[in-house]
Amino acid sequence: MISNLSPLVWLGRKTPAISLDRARLRGAELSWHLQRRSLGTVLVCQRISAPDPGASPTVEATDPVPADWQLEELAVRRFGPTLCRISRLVAVSAPAGQPQPMRGLGQ
Repeated sequence: MISNLSPLVWLGRKTPAISLDRARLRGAELSWHLQRRSLGTVLVCQRISAPDPGASPTVEATDPVPADWQLEELAVRRFGPTLCRISRLVAVSAPAGQPQPMRGLGQ
């Protein structure tokens, strides 16, 4: 789980989790694990806002993912006054010219 909020809620439920801001720094590691299928389904939570009733929803400024992440939207749910988009992380493009890491996410 890549959470836009504190990952402690997920860790308390024995679900591996990392915060979105930390995951953004680990793109190469995520790419390596996704290519080797050493991670199960990786879900990404993001806050969504719709400024006007007729406006299309957009990702909050604090919750964007890097441009090289490919997401598949699974659901959008309302939690109080905000919307939450839950997506599956499909792929992360490895940075060109950088070797793939040979370590886990927590290292």
